[in-house]
Amino acid sequence: MQFLWLWIDEFVGKGLEWYVIAQIFIYQAATLVPLALPLAVLLSTIMTFGNLGQHYELVAMKSAGISLRRISMPIFIFCGMMMVLAFYFANVQIPDAQLKIRTLLYDIQQQKPAFNIKEGLFYNQIDGYSIKVGKKDADNQNMHEVMIYDHTSNKGNVSLILADDGKMAMNEDKDKLMVTLYKGTRYEEMEDKDNNKRTYPFSVTTFGKQEIVMDLSAFKLNRSDEDFFKENYQMLNILELDEAIDSLNIGELGKRMGFLNNMSTYFHLHDSSGQQRIVKNPYIVKGKDLTANFSKSEKQKIYSAALNSTRTLKGIADFSVVTLQNGYEFENRFRLEWHRKFTLSIACIIFFFIGAPFGAIVRKGGLGMPMVSAIVIFIIYYMITVAGEKASNENVFSPFIGMWLSSFVMIPLGLFLTYKASIDSNLFNKEWYYNIARKVQAWLQFKKDKDIIVESE
Repeated sequence: MQFLWLWIDEFVGKGLEWYVIAQIFIYQAATLVPLALPLAVLLSTIMTFGNLGQHYELVAMKSAGISLRRISMPIFIFCGMMMVLAFYFANVQIPDAQLKIRTLLYDIQQQKPAFNIKEGLFYNQIDGYSIKVGKKDADNQNMHEVMIYDHTSNKGNVSLILADDGKMAMNEDKDKLMVTLYKGTRYEEMEDKDNNKRTYPFSVTTFGKQEIVMDLSAFKLNRSDEDFFKENYQMLNILELDEAIDSLNIGELGKRMGFLNNMSTYFHLHDSSGQQRIVKNPYIVKGKDLTANFSKSEKQKIYSAALNSTRTLKGIADFSVVTLQNGYEFENRFRLEWHRKFTLSIACIIFFFIGAPFGAIVRKGGLGMPMVSAIVIFIIYYMITVAGEKASNENVFSPFIGMWLSSFVMIPLGLFLTYKASIDSNLFNKEWYYNIARKVQAWLQFKKDKDIIVESE
């Protein structure tokens, strides 16, 4: 739904075929698979072990000597298969789906709105023509009081056609509009270049019937070459991301960093003849007047040249710093995408170690408690992921820490719940907490009574 409302303005009024819209949503649905699989694993494991605990089947299996680790092993293997499937989608299917989505959205953006001429308004979407219709019949084909400006000669409003009636129809391929006009007049300014002095004779032609063929190919959805968008980081797999990151390291970033590291080689002193003089890097000599051997006029030239060089170098340095910052941010996007392909797949195993013991401890099946618990846990995981990714984009964290932060938070929780489930903990049993509260209350009351007795004595 977020994707739909984001692009709804591009879809409306374009006359898109139903299968084009279906393609977009199918590709978009494919991109959600690695995100949906961990949530599905979390919800299903909570429901499964919750049902087993609610019907005392876990108790029966444990009393028969079967440990919780052995009980959960088949589901663990299945979750491992889900992890491999999630990685396959993240590394293979999602880049391909993102490429197709981006290409298709670009083509839709470039497509003109659907052909629709309204009464009393000029319609300028057809290349080379501006059409105004006074009235249209209900069949949407027959027209009356037709005015057409012909701009195909690219000379402005030099050709005007007025007709009492007309009829328009598309060919079978819907790439041509056949306009037939009846009882009209054509007014045209004609340029005469035969004479030495240009003249513009005016031509008036009346006709009983005239046909005009207008090109509507711009209204069709023309598919672009997908290779045009192939370099985007969201459309690359692991190997392609590695190559892109390496090319960034040895490319423009390396050049800019090399310039900043070797900026000292740009400082020289020259005499009036343009020859280098004194030392190559005069700024490293401290406590000496390096211009003492020059005349006053030469000193002024040196100071002026040094000032201009310094300003130039400062501008280049500032530009290099900005380029490096943008380059690092751009590189971070590639590294974040590289780690994302692993974190979403590893999340299937992490959520198994959270969902299975959580369900065994809670002992509630169905869709109520498991659904609420799974959504809360997943929202926490997703919020940490988004926060870590944003921090990495702002260079607060490295891409590794930013993308794996949510996993680092959830792994201890999974280990804690697994330990509690293995010892049959009453962690989520409200009666257990009530008993603790009653014991604490009784102890406080006993202490209070004891203090009263001591004070009375």
